[in-house]
Amino acid sequence: MDDICVENVVETNTAKEKIKTQWDQAKPMYKAPKGFVYKSTGVYLVEEDAEGHLHNVKICSPLRIEGLTRDETNNFWGRWLVFEDADGSTHCFAMPMPMLAGDGVELRRELLSQGLLIEPGSKVRAALMSYITNAAPEERLRCVNKTGWNQDCFILGGTTLGEGPLNERIVFQSEHDTSRENLAFSSLGTLANWQSTISQWSIGNSRLLFALSAAFAGPILSLVDEAGGGIHFVGPSSIGKTILLRVNSSVYGPFSHFARTWNSTINGIEAVAAARNDVCLVLDELGEANAKSVGETAYMLANGCGRTRANRQGGARTQQTWRLLFVSSGEIDLGTHMSTANKIVRAGQEIRLLDIAADTGQYGIFEELHGFANSNQLAVRLERQTQQCYGTAGPAFIRELINDPGTVKQYIRDSIAQWNQRLPQNADGQVYRVARRFALIGAAGELATITGITGWPEGAAMRAAQDLFEVWITQRGGLHSQESTTILRQVRLFIEQHGSSRFSPLRDDDNPRPIINRAGYTRSRNDGIDYVVLREVFCHEVLKGLAMDGAIKVLVAAGWLETSDGKSTVPIRLPQETGSQQTRCYILTPRIWE
Repeated sequence: MDDICVENVVETNTAKEKIKTQWDQAKPMYKAPKGFVYKSTGVYLVEEDAEGHLHNVKICSPLRIEGLTRDETNNFWGRWLVFEDADGSTHCFAMPMPMLAGDGVELRRELLSQGLLIEPGSKVRAALMSYITNAAPEERLRCVNKTGWNQDCFILGGTTLGEGPLNERIVFQSEHDTSRENLAFSSLGTLANWQSTISQWSIGNSRLLFALSAAFAGPILSLVDEAGGGIHFVGPSSIGKTILLRVNSSVYGPFSHFARTWNSTINGIEAVAAARNDVCLVLDELGEANAKSVGETAYMLANGCGRTRANRQGGARTQQTWRLLFVSSGEIDLGTHMSTANKIVRAGQEIRLLDIAADTGQYGIFEELHGFANSNQLAVRLERQTQQCYGTAGPAFIRELINDPGTVKQYIRDSIAQWNQRLPQNADGQVYRVARRFALIGAAGELATITGITGWPEGAAMRAAQDLFEVWITQRGGLHSQESTTILRQVRLFIEQHGSSRFSPLRDDDNPRPIINRAGYTRSRNDGIDYVVLREVFCHEVLKGLAMDGAIKVLVAAGWLETSDGKSTVPIRLPQETGSQQTRCYILTPRIWE
């Protein structure tokens, strides 16, 4: 069986093939498992016929098992597979051993999708599994099941940036859609091309600058121990919201593979979040999400921990964890979408997914057109460019972080501290928490500029973050807590919806207007109109779903609710009452419109 070895053959005289042959010859001799032959033409099973003659039965195109993988606890063993596709591109695949369970269909599907040619037939399939199982390479690699920081190196799909401990390579190993995740972090074009187009056209456009800065912020979260969270660009259709997601994705890979939609199962979103750990998760069209569970999903993504589930033996499966920023878009905000399922958005959910108006009020998502005739032309060029240039800026930025993490940490902490010093003292704790996210995103953009990644003027990223923080403050109605904002918003919305249809003037005896399902009355005063709300309506409709005592305190503190004798209701004579008869009602003041 002298032929069981690597076969080095120069098949043509082309320059490319000469180089490839030289490279193959420079590699250490590959020792195929007993009973198999590895050749330049493929992997073969050695069979002996009835007469004692040996025959080579082809299993697949050339496939090398070059190392054994395991995690830091010496569990989750696997194999490091190396092969080439029909175009000559090299593929490295960290295969978890459980993929060999059963008939190995998941393994074959993965290998086929990456370009390995596998011969048909059940015998061949069994031989392939035996070939992989019985390989005994000397190299050992450490595997991880999610992207991001692993000690001093950073995992981006199938690429490892930096060096791992003990001189061992660290590789990404997962049973879930590995090929797609590798493609998600692939690259095309050059950093210079990305800088001169996508990055350059973002200057002067606050939403584009912020979206790109958010992409750079992901790898910084763990370095400074900051929590994750989300940014949701909301606005009408056809203003360019998806362009914001495209430019964000271009930092790491192609939009088609890097981004996902909200229309996914909770299990699917968990898996992608783990695969985007320490980077950025892009989710398109919030309106496609399940309205009943979208709030919990946003909460889960920001908190960085998946659901606890039982394994087949009844014990608890290992929870998936991550730390990331997620960027979203949609025509409606989180609260509005949840309301379609009769769900009320909680403060914790809203501060984890921050609504930002995508429309600048000028040219859709743009403020600066950079010489293009209109916003549509710029949007089309950006879309086209994100298809032709991607995945170069992110790795370049991460290498800079690896080179000097101490300086990075200090810069981010100083930036957050300076930002918080500018906040008013009466700002709620929730506002401070959100401000940290805006400050971190702005500082990340500045770091990417200082290190030569973006080509932006210094200060541009931080100014964009400040502008959008002010937009967020205006949208939420001020610096008070989100719970207070929710209460005030709900009360004002009730009057906006029913103020003209379910209320009539308190003194309009001469020309009474029939009211169906009356909520109360209006009363004129010098500075505006009071809304006299019947108690039952106020308790069961106006404050529906809210804690009564807490809501009343907020309304009184804001000057929205009139009080009398230390009580939140005021005695007033209604039109149907005579003499000294009075009914205690809730009176909303004109300050609800301030």
